[in-house]
Amino acid sequence: TWALVVDLKAIIGNQSDDTIKDAQRAKQALDNYAFPVESIIQQIDGAVISKINANDLLNINSQSEQFVNV
Repeated sequence: TWALVVDLKAIIGNQSDDTIKDAQRAKQALDNYAFPVESIIQQIDGAVISKINANDLLNINSQSEQFVNV
């Protein structure tokens, strides 16, 4: 959500020696984010395991309906 993006940016902006790893993970999450809604599964080190964008998911459903209606 938009609020999460704001929170992630705040984590990156408030980076200190104690929170450097959190800031790096927040940056990785933002780097992988695509508007409007992105579902991301990350490992504890920030590596992205899987992600899907809501628009892509809607396109899959639209394409499936087109094939059914043929």
